[in-house]
Amino acid sequence: MEQTKLSPEQVLVISKGDTEIAAFIHSLLHTIEAQAALIETQASQIKKLEARVHELERQLDRNSRNSSKPPSSDGYRKPVNLRSKGGKKGAPKGHPGTTLEFVANPDHIVVHKLTTCADCGHSLADATHKGFERRQEVDIPLPRTWTTEHRAQTGCCAHCGRKQVAAFPPHIKAPTQYGLGFAAWAAYFHAYHMIPVKRIADLFEDMTTYRPSEATVLSLLQTSYEVLEPI
Repeated sequence: MEQTKLSPEQVLVISKGDTEIAAFIHSLLHTIEAQAALIETQASQIKKLEARVHELERQLDRNSRNSSKPPSSDGYRKPVNLRSKGGKKGAPKGHPGTTLEFVANPDHIVVHKLTTCADCGHSLADATHKGFERRQEVDIPLPRTWTTEHRAQTGCCAHCGRKQVAAFPPHIKAPTQYGLGFAAWAAYFHAYHMIPVKRIADLFEDMTTYRPSEATVLSLLQTSYEVLEPI
């Protein structure tokens, strides 16, 4: 907060040469300056406290239904039932609905051919095909790792004769290492779902059969931080 300070000469002019009035004005100015500094300090403290309250409220709002916290951590708070007694089944009024839409270009198509008539049991091998009824199943494929080998060419300079090695990508720093996909998943598990480092290592082992050490998981989190820091 900028304060307009009066010089002793200006105070003397205002007080019309009266030294007692000048001393009183100096005392008032000193008090105002001290109060301004106090207000600025308190404003900073209030801002920090507001941020802390916001974070605590956010943590209190987390439960087993909207986070990875176990149901036992919900305490005695009962979920609010938005459905009226005797009402229709399904999502309650006011709840945003979601519908799984058909995909125009599915990744895989399985054709189920006609075999026998469901009514008379006659073979349908020679029946006229009149089209299809479609149903789509959206699923998650089993996780698998993808290993990329980076090969940097080596050779000798025709001019000076010294051996040269092509540059590896900046993030390739060791003979074998986990890639940026592992780093992204580690950051997602840790920052968003607040999963401890040891459990992240366990998850990777369950998903991929590779179990990075806890120190490696921390290194992956640091990698994600370095990648996202400029954003």
